[in-house]
Amino acid sequence: VVLELVIVPALDHAGDGNTVLVHEGTYPEAIQFPPTAIALQSINGPSSTIIQIDREPRGVEFFPDDDPQTPKIRSINGFTISGAGQGIYCAAASPFIADCTLDSNDVGIVVRGGAPHIEQSAFINNSAYGLYIDN
Repeated sequence: VVLELVIVPALDHAGDGNTVLVHEGTYPEAIQFPPTAIALQSINGPSSTIIQIDREPRGVEFFPDDDPQTPKIRSINGFTISGAGQGIYCAAASPFIADCTLDSNDVGIVVRGGAPHIEQSAFINNSAYGLYIDN
């Protein structure tokens, strides 16, 4: 029996205000955050919790809230995101991104509208840009 490490089903079942805790490992999946207030948190940090995307256009995606009058706070904390065209993509969204390593993507983070809060994160070996802002 081979167990595949996945994050998406936990995000899909998490409710508003929940935190999804992720154990160390390599997760070979693209993640699209739902339009709810969810925190995605690694337990052991970016050196041991990796979202490894091969040939996918985006590793982690944040899209606008369903109701712009009551924005939802969404966050990702403590991951390495590697191998994507765009490590993290923010489309008119303002997530909290902390303690993440964007490594070996074409672009580490792409911002198209919105204002993400990025702290204590590293941009390493991204082939085009570490951070690309198009507002």
